Parts: sequence; C-alpha cells; structure tokens
Amino acid sequence: MRSAVTSLTVLLGAALLLAMPAGSSADDDAAKKELDKLQGKWYSLSTQEDGVTSGEDKEDLHLIEGKKVTATKNGKEISQAEIKIEPGKPFGKVTIRMTGGGNKGKTWVGIYKVDGDILTWCGCWEGENDQPTEFKTKKGDKYFLRKMKKLKD
Repeated sequence: MRSAVTSLTVLLGAALLLAMPAGSSADDDAAKKELDKLQGKWYSLSTQEDGVTSGEDKEDLHLIEGKKVTATKNGKEISQAEIKIEPGKPFGKVTIRMTGGGNKGKTWVGIYKVDGDILTWCGCWEGENDQPTEFKTKKGDKYFLRKMKKLKD
C-alpha cells in the first residue's frame, strides 16, 4: 500500500510540473504582480541629482505598458525602454534597457519602491556606480532619483 501511495504522489507531482508553464515560479509571479502596479501614466513629482532636488513637473511623463516605458516631455517623446523588476524588501531592483532615444543601447540599473500611487526609483547607468542602497543622491555619486505620481484614468 505504501509503495502505491508513493507512486501516486510521484505521478501527481510530475503531472503538476508538466502542467506549469515554462519558466513559471513564485519569483515570476511576484514580479508580474509588481509590474502590474506600475502600469499607467506617471508624472514627475521630483527628481534629484548630486543631492539637488527639483520640483514637480506634470509635463515630464512616463507611460508604462507591459514591459515598455515611453518617456515624454512637454508632449514630445524623448525615449523608449524595456523595464525589468525584481521585487524585494524594503525595495526591489529595477533595470531599464533603453531601446530608443538619445540613450539607446544604455542600461540604467537601480532600486525602486511603490507606495500606493507613488513610484520612486534611484539608480545610475550601468558601470557608473554600484547599485544604490537608499533613495537619495549626493554630489558626484552619478545616481539619479525620481519620484512619480500615477495619473488617474
């Protein structure tokens, strides 16, 4: 009887593995849920570079659709990118690979957090510095910090 139960357990386990989509995992599910939170149009509440903070700019927009990010300024498209996120606590990691615009071919790496309708990310171009460990910049560190608010539909 015991070997029959063991065989049944192995068969059920194998059937479940075969039924799962390729590449499916808890990490993939968490990343998809987190990416879902980013969908929509965001405007710039503030930016910070070299420790200097700018103010709100409702004409500085980021539209996130799926994994595609389109940045516009004053109604003019300035860049396109592909975003990848890795959720984490107290913040996740973000990678933005530029696919169009003046920085095409570059990769921006950083950290991010979502708090309701506020998205904050901080990072730098790949190779310019290590990944940041906090949401702030200081003179000469090459980090760029952006805080955005989601526009209501």
